[in-house]
Amino acid sequence: MSETIQGTLIGIFRQFDSGYLIAYINPGGHKIVGTLPNPTIGDRLEFHGHWEEHSQYGRQFRFDLAVTVTPRTEKEMLEFLSQLKQI
Repeated sequence: MSETIQGTLIGIFRQFDSGYLIAYINPGGHKIVGTLPNPTIGDRLEFHGHWEEHSQYGRQFRFDLAVTVTPRTEKEMLEFLSQLKQI
């Protein structure tokens, strides 16, 4: 059964040339695993996948689709714009 979670990318634990990564999002400090090309700390994303219990690494959300979340409030828009290097 597929689930959806949203969060802001707060840290990348490991990233491979293939695009596969192990990262953390807030709120919740959840660990996510999957393929995400060109991730940037601060990206607001919606992840589609499922929770799993890895025997060595514990609880993690394995996603097969990640979609950028469009800022909806003025605060979210300012946070988004402040991350762009051109502004």
